[in-house]
Amino acid sequence: MTVHEQVEERPPAPGDAAEGPRTSELEGRVALLVGAGAIGASIAAALDTAGAEVVIADVDMERAEAVAESTRSRSAVSLDLTSAQGCQSVVDDITARFGRLDIVVGSAGVQYVAPIHELPPEQWERILRVNLTGPFLLMRAVLPVMYRARWGRIVNIASAFALVGVANKPAYAASKHGLIGLTKVAALEAAPFGVTVNTVCPAWVRTPLVLGQVADLARTRGIPESEVESQVMLGPMPIHRFIETSEVAKAIRFLCLPSSGAITGTALVIDGGWSIA
Repeated sequence: MTVHEQVEERPPAPGDAAEGPRTSELEGRVALLVGAGAIGASIAAALDTAGAEVVIADVDMERAEAVAESTRSRSAVSLDLTSAQGCQSVVDDITARFGRLDIVVGSAGVQYVAPIHELPPEQWERILRVNLTGPFLLMRAVLPVMYRARWGRIVNIASAFALVGVANKPAYAASKHGLIGLTKVAALEAAPFGVTVNTVCPAWVRTPLVLGQVADLARTRGIPESEVESQVMLGPMPIHRFIETSEVAKAIRFLCLPSSGAITGTALVIDGGWSIA
């Protein structure tokens, strides 16, 4: 069974993920973006064009640097999201360098396609560790910084599969459902300090990670690969198309703006109508 990891995606070349004209909406703010895959590159561009200083973090430093090259700050750090010490060290280093850390966006994730009775227990544990424990460890490290500043924005990327059931992705769906619950708790705790915590829940986004799942989905569903996109991926979506990375990135930028301070604990669904069909 093939393992698909978001951290394995190759980012666009510098400049490919441009997100419109530069503004000053986030001028003076410092943002940490975790995950340098295709979605991460688009988010980096969106935050950069809004005026934020963006630091790119990934388990692969080369990948992080490739995305960072397209931003003004050109800042990249290596981060093992599953390490409490690693998360704390990155937060400490950024605050020491910039004097603040205002925004955290979590875009890293892993998954494994298999039914429950075939899912190796070590894959279950790995997926929960990266997709759910990792965001917890990062929030644990950064929330005190934001509390002291009395301002902050945290956006966790969940999935449409955090809202609906999906066959053959038990660990992935469980981790994303859990991420929404964790985000709600964090939002309640952070609200008195001017910190918002939200999730974004996209359906199938047009990325190498998604397109690379066709063979696994065909095998587990028992259908030809040629039918996977129309039946499995896009079939449940009334808006019958892939979500673009820029659509996800612009939604995240919106949640990071000062004007979005009354939005917290929510799951912003970008699923083409899947969850309401």
